[in-house]
Amino acid sequence: MGRYNFVGNPLYYVATVIDVAKKEVQSEDNPESTILKLKIIKEMNVFDISTENCPLITYCNIEKDDNNDFTAYLIPNFLASCCLYLNKKERHTVDAIKYKS
Repeated sequence: MGRYNFVGNPLYYVATVIDVAKKEVQSEDNPESTILKLKIIKEMNVFDISTENCPLITYCNIEKDDNNDFTAYLIPNFLASCCLYLNKKERHTVDAIKYKS
């Protein structure tokens, strides 16, 4: 389960710093990962909350205490589900969620 994934759907994590990407995806249970360099060639609609300074976004980005405790992901997963709902029902498109890690 990822922080801003739609529940039950793993997604890609993209980072500008390799060590940040590793920290996001690796754990004691899963010490290996594949890291790729990519170039985005298509314009994307990004829900950018990387510079937001509000309690909700701060809560969404807290570090987990335990690798198996995903309660810290409940609100971010809900926000991702809202984006998915907008994509399906309202004909808005959210291709990615950008947040500060």
